[in-house]
Amino acid sequence: MDDYIVMPRENTERKQEMWYDFLQDLRSGLEVTFKYMFKGKVTMQYPYEKSTKDWEIPERWRGLHGYALKDDGSIKCIGCSLCVKVCPDSCISIETEGKGKDRKVKEFTVDLSRCSFCGLCFRSCPVDAILPTEEYEISCSSREEMVYPIGRLIANWTRSRQSKEVKRSEEHTSELQSH
Repeated sequence: MDDYIVMPRENTERKQEMWYDFLQDLRSGLEVTFKYMFKGKVTMQYPYEKSTKDWEIPERWRGLHGYALKDDGSIKCIGCSLCVKVCPDSCISIETEGKGKDRKVKEFTVDLSRCSFCGLCFRSCPVDAILPTEEYEISCSSREEMVYPIGRLIANWTRSRQSKEVKRSEEHTSELQSH
């Protein structure tokens, strides 16, 4: 302990260092404030503004489930039950009738009150029968409303497909106008 020598500092030096540190922290905080004060706002007034030119729903968004149909209007699902097997929350149930290539889907249900929206069911489907939509407003007043049978899932997919077609046509017309 004899090797350790305490060098006394004057109180005024300590106070000066504290003021210097305080002013440096204040300066850096004000820099950030002034930097963002004059930039455009990124806040949306949610119920009134659903999307803006600066923000749209990303293409890879995993929103509400949709059940795709073929072009002729028949069910695309082949009843392989891969989505049921891969679902970590066990929120998908499927009933089929028949065997082999004659297998038809009788009932398909997704319980969104248990779903974690992981997207594994979308990726595991070999025929892309179950797909994510861009719909994100899924609040309801009871748990029974969170159970989506095949009819509601098809309606979700139809709405999603129509909105994507409208968006593509708007992009196409804006490209034509710019050229």
